[in-house]
Amino acid sequence: MMKFETACKTAYDTLKSDNFVGFYLVVDIGDRWVFFGGNPNEVYYGVRTVSVEKDSGKCAWFMAQSEENNDKLERGIEVDFPKNFRYKAS
Repeated sequence: MMKFETACKTAYDTLKSDNFVGFYLVVDIGDRWVFFGGNPNEVYYGVRTVSVEKDSGKCAWFMAQSEENNDKLERGIEVDFPKNFRYKAS
């Protein structure tokens, strides 16, 4: 089982590789955590969310807009995360 702080670091690094520095929301959807990256006040076209599987630690882009994934997010639980991973305006 992956530690949550390790998952935060993995998600942070993945988002940063696509110029999203930090995240503003994390949702626990059961088998994984979903991280919403970048500025919550800007509109992005495409994907700015990643998920990290709790068992394997696999990190992948997460299509929050799909109906199935949106349902998972609505049933999920918002998770507090360390401030050092929080989105900061540049």
